[in-house]
Formats: sequence, C-alpha cells, structure tokens
Amino acid sequence: MKLLKPTYRLSLIRFSLFTLLYCVLVFVVGLTISVTGGTGGWIWPLVLIIMFLLYLYYTMVPGPPSLVLDPEPQSASHGGWRRLREGAGHIAALIVVVGAFLTTFVSILAVSSCFMSAWSGCSNPGTEGPLAAERETVQTAMNAMMADQGITTVIPNDNTTKGLGVNAWTSLPKGANAASLDAYLRNTTTLFYYCWDRMGNVYAQNKKDGVRAEPKDAGQQRPCKQPPP
Repeated sequence: MKLLKPTYRLSLIRFSLFTLLYCVLVFVVGLTISVTGGTGGWIWPLVLIIMFLLYLYYTMVPGPPSLVLDPEPQSASHGGWRRLREGAGHIAALIVVVGAFLTTFVSILAVSSCFMSAWSGCSNPGTEGPLAAERETVQTAMNAMMADQGITTVIPNDNTTKGLGVNAWTSLPKGANAASLDAYLRNTTTLFYYCWDRMGNVYAQNKKDGVRAEPKDAGQQRPCKQPPP
C-alpha cells in the first residue's frame, strides 16, 4: 500500500532519486514520441501530465507522516554548518523541482503544438527522413531504368488512372519497353507506398490532392491522389 499512500519521510537522497527517475521517464516518453511520429494523438500530453502529478504526489504532497525533506542528522556542535547544509539542500531540491517542472512543461508544449498543427499526429524528421530518402531511391531507380531502356514515358500510376500506391517493384512500372525496378533497387519491396506520373516522376502516396504526403499517409496502401506541385 505504500505505492498508493506513501508513509515514508523523504530524504534528500530519495528525493534526488525520484527526480532522476522522473526525468528519465520524461526523456523516454519524448524519445517514443519522436520515434513513433506522435502516433497516439493526445495520449502523450496526458501521459506527461499524469507523470508530473505522480511525481508531485510522491515528493511534495503532505501525507502521514508529512512528506518533507529529512536532512541528515547533525550534532549540536555543528549548528551553523548544519543550517547551511540544510539551506543548500533545500535550495538544490527547489532547483531540481523547477527543472523537472520546466522539462515537463516544455515537453507538453512541444507535443501539444505539434498536434495542434496536425490533429492526427506529428511530422518529425526522424520519420520524414526515411520517407524522403526512400522516395529519392525509387526515383533514382526509375530514372536509371528509363535511361537504360531508352524511353521517356511509362504508364502512370496516379490519380488519373485511379491506381493504388505501390511498394512492390518486381513487375512495375508498365509501359512500352519499360522494365521493372527490382533490378535497380536493393530491396524489391519498399517501406512506403509510391505513385508516379507518365514522365516517371515518383511521389510518395498522398492522402489529399496536391498535398505532400506525410509518413502516416504513405505507410499503408491508399488510392493515389493528384501529385503535389
């Protein structure tokens, strides 16, 4: 029951450990948000808020007995030094608390602003980087194939043909004298889905006409939309 209702006196060492654990958890949550691209919506700001409230509960909220910093006992002969150490300890504890609060506040602000700009999730370089790099790889393969085959057009797979995004390249693209891209790619299956026009311009499968695809848009097969300008 101690987890539900702490009954210990909070020593400076225990307080420091709690604060360190809290900061590590905030870092892990931030890293998770970065890796997943914010998938999960408003659950992440909520998690951060709950973590901060729990941190306050276990460190600052009075309970039976009161959760106050319990400095190391000192002998009466060291009164001045004892008071100085206690004051320094309390100041250090206050600095740590303020730092922890600012860490949480900045994290919530960053995540919330991200979700405000894109309701369904964050666009982050950690995921956009692989999408942009992979699209460039597919485009390079398309260019090399068309140059090798001496062609300037292929059968498009875009909104004009009502095609679906493609991530398997063993038999595509189609067209007179066109060859599949599997010989030009290290992997015959790509992580994201792509569309292309008749000139062989490859673009990541987007969700809305004329809008550049986000990683979440190109991560599962959808109908191709009008390419971005």
